Amino acid sequence: MKLWVMFAAWVTAGACAFAGESKTVKQYDVTWTFDRPVQTGQFVNGDWWVAPVQGQDSVTVVSVDPAPAKTSDGKLINGSMVDPMPGFQAFDQRAPLWKSETGATYPLKLKVNQSLGSAVCYTDETVDQKSLKTTFPKVVKYIAVLTCLSKPGLPTDFRPPYAGTDKPIHSSAKLRRELLPNLALPSSLKKQDVPDLKKLADTRFSRPWIDWFIGFGGLHSDYEAPYGREKTSEVGTAGLLLCLDKNVVGDKEPLLIGLVQTGIDLYGMLNSGCRWTSDGGWNMGRKFPILFAGLMLDDKDMLNIGKKYAPESNTFQEDDQAFIVKKSDVGRKLDCMVSGPVKAASHDTISIAIEFPAYKWRKGSVTCQGNHIKIVEGPGAGQVRFITKCDDSGNSVTPGTLGSVPITVACTVRPAWDVVPEAGKSVFQVLGYREEDIGHATWGIQHANHPNIDNPSWCFPPYNQMNKSTWTGQVLAARILGLKAAWNNEAVFMLVDDWVANTAPDGSLINEYSVINIGWHVPRFGFSTAFFGPMWETYRSKYGDAPKENVE
Repeated sequence: MKLWVMFAAWVTAGACAFAGESKTVKQYDVTWTFDRPVQTGQFVNGDWWVAPVQGQDSVTVVSVDPAPAKTSDGKLINGSMVDPMPGFQAFDQRAPLWKSETGATYPLKLKVNQSLGSAVCYTDETVDQKSLKTTFPKVVKYIAVLTCLSKPGLPTDFRPPYAGTDKPIHSSAKLRRELLPNLALPSSLKKQDVPDLKKLADTRFSRPWIDWFIGFGGLHSDYEAPYGREKTSEVGTAGLLLCLDKNVVGDKEPLLIGLVQTGIDLYGMLNSGCRWTSDGGWNMGRKFPILFAGLMLDDKDMLNIGKKYAPESNTFQEDDQAFIVKKSDVGRKLDCMVSGPVKAASHDTISIAIEFPAYKWRKGSVTCQGNHIKIVEGPGAGQVRFITKCDDSGNSVTPGTLGSVPITVACTVRPAWDVVPEAGKSVFQVLGYREEDIGHATWGIQHANHPNIDNPSWCFPPYNQMNKSTWTGQVLAARILGLKAAWNNEAVFMLVDDWVANTAPDGSLINEYSVINIGWHVPRFGFSTAFFGPMWETYRSKYGDAPKENVE
């Protein structure tokens, strides 16, 4: 690698080129003070390392500023942790999963190959009081990481993962930058619709994600999206920006360094036992950064996560939710397969009753939109129709009602009935997977753990559309970068292909739903608004197998 290129990388990342001795180091607004001058320096991303004096195996950190403090109601903030492991946190007592014994206290002997994470939290005066009343309050601004090395590091080194005890060192000098293409800007993409690469790098990939919690929710900093929906959109955007011509997006180095560092951290969390289990939209967007880092660093272990952690292992949300329908899925009992007597019907409608938990019901929460319904007995028996609209607004539930209540749902079907079902005489059945679905990819909100709540509908539950629409960026980036095989789950790629084909402006489904707009191209989820669509339309057909024909 040419010296001037390496120097540019250091400057871009804000790193200093040479190590020195100091009794303090400052990262952002965090200052660590040691008991004596020690060797210090910065990694390529700007984070600090410290090395003990010769013959010692640790560095004594006597204090951190801002110091640990207590809120007016006695809760600890500005906490620190050493090598955090999945499951708990000691940064801020106001946040979930607090466990005080996982925290660090000062003076602290930070041993070689240990990482110290110190939080800067919102105080009583600066915290959002409304946020404190929510399940996941916004209390931590960010964490800064100090790593103790056995010997001085190089300014081209990446910081090792801050989670867990395995601390491999990777060099940015060995990044395979030549694997990043310089694709032309799609002709249909306006320059103003191209996300700002540097802004994305600064706001989302410049500081560590607080991301090792098992389950949903947890704690998040200001420098990461709090929800998997946005995380995935931003991860996909980062991947695609790094594939575009540098004359369009500018210097790729800040985002390249940030995304690779994020992948290194996520891989460290994975090795420490973290699992991003499938549930709604919380935990997606973590697999691509690891694969991307593995590709750029030529790290076989990172690139092997698709094989080591099979889709059914409940490791990565996307893998756990996407699956290909098999013959054994046809007729498999699902919670959505309700049945009962028809309450009313017209030439293209049918009203049915569905038992639903009273405490969960709100208008619009009960629907069969996107499902198929069959008349199994009585007038009209044998007919199968597609439900295009549902309306449960004619119901009311008394507050405090216990158990389940019957909710009447008025459905519009396509095509119209040949024989109109009759109230009280005809019996309906909402169908699960059918023979026609075999071989197609589909989505289940917790398929790996709770396959009974799978639903063949294209649009419900709402998480269905949210996941698919935000996966498009990372899936396309994976194709362009040749990571599809390493991902090792055909269902994820098939699912997005089918989703795009069916919900694009000329797709077979987008115009069928008038209750909600499910289009993948619709301005709903951050960066997926006007960027993913033109990129997909221009480059999907040029990378990998051709997508399937439109399917219903």
